[in-house]
Amino acid sequence: MEQPGEAPVRYLRRGSSVKLSERRTLVTQNSTELWLEIEDGGWIREDAVALYDSEEQMQTAVKLLDY
Repeated sequence: MEQPGEAPVRYLRRGSSVKLSERRTLVTQNSTELWLEIEDGGWIREDAVALYDSEEQMQTAVKLLDY
């Protein structure tokens, strides 16, 4: 099973949306990191993304992005 910090980290394009399957806390000697598992594979740090409660909220945010 892939673990956050060990498995390949996913990179997402600005404005893309993915479904998440899990949230994990990775504790090291010097820090605590929150990781999100992407439903179709890979992990990304939570502080690298914006999370929304619904797809509607996400779509609104995408429309407001300044490309």
